Amino acid sequence: MSAIFADLYAGDGSFDAHVYASAGHPFIVLKASEGLSFVDKMHAGRVRDAHTAGLPVGHYHFARPEEGEASKQAAHFATIVREHGLTIGDGHGRRGDFLICDIETGGPAHAARWYHEFAGNLAHQIPAATLVGYTYLSYMQSAPGLQACSQRWWLAAYGPRRPRLSRWRYFGGLWAWQYTDGKDGPEPHRASGVGECDLSILNPRSARYYKR
Repeated sequence: MSAIFADLYAGDGSFDAHVYASAGHPFIVLKASEGLSFVDKMHAGRVRDAHTAGLPVGHYHFARPEEGEASKQAAHFATIVREHGLTIGDGHGRRGDFLICDIETGGPAHAARWYHEFAGNLAHQIPAATLVGYTYLSYMQSAPGLQACSQRWWLAAYGPRRPRLSRWRYFGGLWAWQYTDGKDGPEPHRASGVGECDLSILNPRSARYYKR
């Protein structure tokens, strides 16, 4: 099994779920919603394709703290993923989908408070679901208290090399590292069934839970 996975939104190209699954990727991450009302138009169809291919899905919400209302954004996100085939899991199983909050806009000074409110409200909406936090390394470093808001962080930082073991240990709760946007960062920049796209690598300690 590969420890590398892709994340997609409507602006990305085609997604052949069976080809992607056959390449050994552990799951696919798909954008579901953004802000207070936006719905990704490709989410529903791609979720169906992924589940048909036996792939778990990480559904993500692109947070807009500058629009306020963390509780309303959590409710919007919950409604979308329920409508389009959420299969509850604990984040450590083949059949289990999980949820992601992508927080990278708005003032980082208040990001921790916003994320905490979002996570709390989402837990009431979908009690059994695992929530992973996503952000850029630079945003995390400028947002006081944000790292402590989750035990699973997925960080983006495009450098010339893949993360060394020292980086995984330093962040402790680091779940995965997005190392390329399909252009910058180390190879590979492509995934079977997708083409050039954002690619991430799981923490070696996490990867063993996703073996298929």
